[in-house]
Amino acid sequence: MINETVWFHRESRTLFATDLLFSFSPRSFGLVQIVAQLLGVYDKVAMSRTMRLMVKSQAAFKRSIEEMLAWPVERIVLAHDQIIEDNARAKFVEAFGWLGPDSD
Repeated sequence: MINETVWFHRESRTLFATDLLFSFSPRSFGLVQIVAQLLGVYDKVAMSRTMRLMVKSQAAFKRSIEEMLAWPVERIVLAHDQIIEDNARAKFVEAFGWLGPDSD
């Protein structure tokens, strides 16, 4: 249903994401704040609840995400609202915590 693309710029260690991840800051207000809270993306880096529902195969999705988690991300540029520089790596990992622990 959705084919999401992300880009990683190695030299700057920057991940560019369009709709895979969102984060609406406390600067957001009104309808944007309400929708962001409903989608689970208010004041944190996360996949929206609607995007999570569109994942057909959690196992295949997790494999794709594990590849991305190996990247040395230090900055995340989101298409909507924010550039994440403080603790970007930890926030990136936390955004996919819902996939569960590694199954080594």
